[in-house]
Amino acid sequence: MEYTKKKLLKDKLIIFDMDGTLYNFKGGSFEKSGLKKRIAENANSFVQIKLNKTKDEASKILKVLRTEYGDNISIALEEKFNLLRKDYFDYVWDVEANIFIETHKDLNNILSKLDKEFKLILISDAPQIWIDNVLGQLGIAYLFEKEIFSGDGNNRKSFGNRFNSISQYYNILPERIISVGDQENTDIIPACNLGFKTILISKQKQSSVADVRIEDVTKIEDAIKLFNIS
Repeated sequence: MEYTKKKLLKDKLIIFDMDGTLYNFKGGSFEKSGLKKRIAENANSFVQIKLNKTKDEASKILKVLRTEYGDNISIALEEKFNLLRKDYFDYVWDVEANIFIETHKDLNNILSKLDKEFKLILISDAPQIWIDNVLGQLGIAYLFEKEIFSGDGNNRKSFGNRFNSISQYYNILPERIISVGDQENTDIIPACNLGFKTILISKQKQSSVADVRIEDVTKIEDAIKLFNIS
């Protein structure tokens, strides 16, 4: 994907991941929070409705698709059954975020401070409908405005092509861009390869790749100071 350069008043950029970075799942994980189960139930219901199948028939279809496509069910249904990805996302992922997520205290204030100095963008492989629900629950949608890159299309972090051309698009030097996320393979390594600064958020994982590791996003201000990006 080619980006047209975007003119900004700020010449420093922070890329935020969302799930596991700006919030934690209740129970400590996607699966334990109950969201994985809810998504699976919604996906089954979606297939029943769109393909006129029984619950068991839908389960068998989804099982076969997962063997070939893994978790990319939206792509599988589009390629195999001509079901639009957007329709899948809007049905399956339109759930109340507050049931499944835990918010960090003072997140709004922390990001508001950073927003005065940095351009903030959000890059997530999650669908837009889930992103909107989460940011609404966190009360921080206004900080990202239209600077949100979702997983609705063919550019995703998991595909290895999402960070490409970000520097050119925002017309900001790579060394003035910071990528913040909880997954080394998708948030840290690709960003490092492009010359971005990186912050891994993890309470357990150590990293030989990330420039800095912090336990949660509330520690980010001190971490950023270490980069000395004036």
